[in-house]
Amino acid sequence: MPTQHLTSGWAGRVALWTPLGVYAFIYPFGIGLLLGGWMPPGAGWVGGVLLMAQGLGMSAWLGLNAGWRGLAAAVVVGGAAWALEAVGVTTGVPFGRYSYSAALGWGLGPVPLAIPFAWIAGVAAAWGVAQRLLPAGRAAAVILLAAALTTGQDAVLETIATRVQGYWTWAPTAAPYYGVPWANFVTWAVATAVLAAAITMLVRPPLGRLRYSGVPILIYSMSLVMFGLLNVAQGFVLPALLAGGLLVVLAWRLR
Repeated sequence: MPTQHLTSGWAGRVALWTPLGVYAFIYPFGIGLLLGGWMPPGAGWVGGVLLMAQGLGMSAWLGLNAGWRGLAAAVVVGGAAWALEAVGVTTGVPFGRYSYSAALGWGLGPVPLAIPFAWIAGVAAAWGVAQRLLPAGRAAAVILLAAALTTGQDAVLETIATRVQGYWTWAPTAAPYYGVPWANFVTWAVATAVLAAAITMLVRPPLGRLRYSGVPILIYSMSLVMFGLLNVAQGFVLPALLAGGLLVVLAWRLR
């Protein structure tokens, strides 16, 4: 049986739309509660569940496009991300010194369980967006653009995740970008380029359009909208402008 048949039927569609449906349903309520400052104490675990929902949905999207090779790509991204984060939070290398709180919920060793899923969602969505924006066959360009998109997304959400939600905390630093060390962004750029290359090699996208190609764009854009609005509300100018700029570029390129 061809590998695509294993994940392209109704089971694959359920695996895709169920977690993304949960995310889409809770999304507007989450924005409203955070913007209004009405999020109940101890509700940070909901954010962890939503990150897991995005990661599961994007894993299913990879599976729908490449069968077991796509699912293997998701496992590679999640596993490598967990290992990198475990080293980072334990030693301070290569991101810089930081520590996780219990706000995201269950942990997998020193790393919240939601974090590998967040990496899957972020890298796979950025890779899918890059595939849509660039001509077919431009694998190297797709990898570099995916890394840039993921690193930009991290720069948008860092302020909210650290200063508002308290998901993790950076050791005191003189870094001008809201206390986030530059090593963090360099690491994100390099690591996500490597992971995007792994997805490219495993998924081996066809010359035609990927199935459900709008899903990565939707997930990536929803993240920028949410964190962009929250940055505006909190007065974090640079990440708000970055979110707006990325959304404008996406709208222009996809028009």
